[in-house]
Amino acid sequence: MTSLERMQAVFAGHPTDIPAVAPHGYGFYKFQFAGLAKDFDDQARCLAMTGRARAEVEFRFYERFQPDWIYLETGPFTRSSDGSRRLADGQLLAALRQLDSEAAIDDFVDAYMPSADEFLDSDIFSHVPDVVERYGRDVFIVLTYSAPSNYIFAPDGLLGFEAGLMALAEKPGMVKYLLERCYAANVEFDRALAQTGVHAHVSGEAYLAADLVSPATYREVFFEAQRYYYAAAAAQGVIPILCFWGDVGPLISDINQLDIGGLMMDESKKGFVLDVGEIRRELRPEIVLFGNLDSVGTLLQGTPRDVTNATLAQLDAATAANHGPFVTRNGSPFCPDTPPASIDAMISAARGYRG
Repeated sequence: MTSLERMQAVFAGHPTDIPAVAPHGYGFYKFQFAGLAKDFDDQARCLAMTGRARAEVEFRFYERFQPDWIYLETGPFTRSSDGSRRLADGQLLAALRQLDSEAAIDDFVDAYMPSADEFLDSDIFSHVPDVVERYGRDVFIVLTYSAPSNYIFAPDGLLGFEAGLMALAEKPGMVKYLLERCYAANVEFDRALAQTGVHAHVSGEAYLAADLVSPATYREVFFEAQRYYYAAAAAQGVIPILCFWGDVGPLISDINQLDIGGLMMDESKKGFVLDVGEIRRELRPEIVLFGNLDSVGTLLQGTPRDVTNATLAQLDAATAANHGPFVTRNGSPFCPDTPPASIDAMISAARGYRG
C-alpha cells in the first residue's frame, strides 16, 4: 500500500498492511528542522512564507521521516481591499461585541467571512499545488485551519477569552447565533479547499472542551453549529477531521453525532486523562481515533526507547478496545528541539506493530 492507500483504507474502516502513523507535525518545529528558524522570534517570518518556499519546508520534513500524511498549515490570508475597508474602522466589530442584535452579527459576518473565491485568490493555499503535484498521488495530504470557535474566543478574537466566557453565561442565545453564522460561513473554506487536491481538513477547536465550558453549555450553545458545519464540510468532498484541544472525554457522545472522519485529541494534562483505549471504546466505530503521545514528556524529554514503549502501549490499548480504526500520532505539535530520533522511534514502532 502507498501511504495514500493506507490512510484511505483507515478512513473507510478497512484493514491496512501495516498500522498508519500520522504525526502532528505543524508549526515551529518544521521551520527549525529546515534550518529557517532558531527561536520563536523567527516564527512570524516563517509563517508568512508562501508558494514554493513554503512547500520546500514540507518537502524536507516529509522526505526525512516518510510518515503516512503531510500535515500542512495555511499560508497568510490577505483580505480584498473592499473587505479591509469595511473592517478597518472597527464599527462592525464594536457593534457585534455588544451582542444585542442579530443584524449586527449578520453585518459583521457578511463582511468578515471570506468566500471560496477569496480564499482561492489569497496566499492561503499558495504552497499547496507544489505539495499536491509532488506527493498527492501517493501520500495523504491534510491542511489545518482553525474552527470559528477559535477566532471568536481567542484572547484577541471577536469576543475575546474572558469576555467570551462571560457572554456564554449572560447572553448564550446571542453567542449561539454568532457561532451558527460563523460555522455556516466557514463552509466556504472547505468549498475552496476541495479544489486544491488536499484529501482532508483538520479543524482545530480550542475553546469549548469540558475543562473550559460545561458539557451542558457545549450542548446548548456550540453543538448545533458544529453539527451543521461538519455535515456541510463533508459534503464538499474533503474529509473533516476534528482536532479537539482540552478535555474531550465528557463530550464523546456528542462528537459521535458529528459527520467527521476522525478525532484528534490532546494529551492528558491539567488534571484530565484521555486514555486511548477508553476513548476508542466510546467513540463511534466509523470515526478514526488518532493517538495522543506526549510531545513534551515523551518525544522531547524521553529516550527513543521511551517513545517506542509509549507508542506500543497506545497501539495495544486501541487494539484491545477493538472498536474502530486507530492512527498513531503525538497529541500536540512537536516541540522545538525534539530529537529526530524520537520521531523515528514513533514511526518505526507503529510500522513494526503487529498486535
